Amino acid sequence: TAKETLETGEGDKAALEAAIEKAEARIAKMEKNKKWNVDNICKTTEERTLINHESEAGKHEGGYVMPETDKDRSFVKDGFLSEDEKIPDYQVFCETHKDLLAKFMACVTMEETHKLLKDNVNILLQEHSSWYLLLNC
Repeated sequence: TAKETLETGEGDKAALEAAIEKAEARIAKMEKNKKWNVDNICKTTEERTLINHESEAGKHEGGYVMPETDKDRSFVKDGFLSEDEKIPDYQVFCETHKDLLAKFMACVTMEETHKLLKDNVNILLQEHSSWYLLLNC
């Protein structure tokens, strides 16, 4: 290339410098006129992953909130249940919390919903509640 020839001292120095400037101008023009796509729109300056280290107390393996009382705790067991084990638990849960779930479905405003969720988070955020709401709405 012209740059290597210039460094070794072969050929006409002025002609080689002109060739280098011409090549650099061509590269600058290509950079200026290149088409934008996902790969060249921006550059990543910092990449990191944040992991929230919450206490494991109060969390179920599936990410649901654990019930606070022993009565409600009977609906959530360690690990995942088989389909045969889920059906009786779901039926008992629905019978026990039917009124609360109906009240939650009847909420019209965001304030009502927020207050009900805040007061009954241990029941309304269980897996059985989400299935009940899904099937009834």
